[in-house]
Amino acid sequence: MVGELRRPSSANAAEVCTLELVTVPWFALVDGDGRVVRPGVPTDECRKPRRETLAALGSLPYQTVAERRIRPLRSPQAIDTGCPEEWKDIVAMDAEDLRPSRPRPVFDRLFDRLLVCTYRSSGKEHLPVGLFTSGREIRGEDLSDLLAALNAAGPARSCNRRHSAFAVLHPADGAEAYVEIDGCQRVLAPDRTLRQADAHLIDLVIAATDPGSAKLAPKRASWGGQAVEPL
Repeated sequence: MVGELRRPSSANAAEVCTLELVTVPWFALVDGDGRVVRPGVPTDECRKPRRETLAALGSLPYQTVAERRIRPLRSPQAIDTGCPEEWKDIVAMDAEDLRPSRPRPVFDRLFDRLLVCTYRSSGKEHLPVGLFTSGREIRGEDLSDLLAALNAAGPARSCNRRHSAFAVLHPADGAEAYVEIDGCQRVLAPDRTLRQADAHLIDLVIAATDPGSAKLAPKRASWGGQAVEPL
């Protein structure tokens, strides 16, 4: 390892270089007297860390000296359901640039299970990210009912109401779809078109992650203890 760190950096500059950012993990050298040195890393013709040096660093054994828990990266519920703890609010980011679509299949392939994850918006307009609230994988009749309601959704209506919650529908294979649980209550299909959800579809999305809410009134659903009204 020390031999790799003593390599000189390349004096020549390459005419063409790739643009990816190559980072070096934080490390230091400690001698027998406890003195700590933070060495530089030799670079190649593109002024990036040499691959040989990075490989030598990666091959070193690691030993935990001390550890301190800061915060969990994922909640137990997110781990159990398979849903990410956070997800980009793509509808909030891209809705103005998307076009409505007539009723047709939302997904372009068949599958036997669908992971439904719901999120509440973080409220940060500069960083529209959803924070995980619930999730569940659905199959059989629940899946058939939800897909039928999705495929029947007509073109999205003009609307500028901001949603506070949304669902991400992850098929077993392929791109995901999005459903605004409140606000404009639109569906963003994988083909980047917008459909209009009705109260029945919103009920099915909520019931997908909260089976106890399956028997909802036909024109009202609950979300976080508040009523969600259809448009």
